[in-house]
Amino acid sequence: MPLENVLEVITDYDISICINWARSAIEGRNTTLPLTHTQMAKQAGKLGALMFSGTTLNGAYGEWQDLHAPFAPFCAESLMTTDHVRELFNVAESSTLHFAGIKLLEINATADVHHRIEILRNGIHSLNESR
Repeated sequence: MPLENVLEVITDYDISICINWARSAIEGRNTTLPLTHTQMAKQAGKLGALMFSGTTLNGAYGEWQDLHAPFAPFCAESLMTTDHVRELFNVAESSTLHFAGIKLLEINATADVHHRIEILRNGIHSLNESR
């Protein structure tokens, strides 16, 4: 359901929404729709959280797939950067958010646990650096 419709449906309810960077980027097939969605939710008084997972145009994570690609440049193909995260945080007043988080995945089933931990460390660092 388009965000415009979601915001219309929840107008009269004490409900907020979470903007997921990758899902918005995938919907628009561009890296600018997440910012637009964040602005729309904020303007409607319904922005409650931000979630950051990445997407790619090619490579192991596929084309515009919701497979939780890590931040660029950790994942060379990822379209999600700390600049994109910073843009969303600049719109959302951090003090009014219920939460902000990351949702990242190592796509290679044979990757070792150390690499998987590094993805999370990099994601946490990238998120904190962007606030």
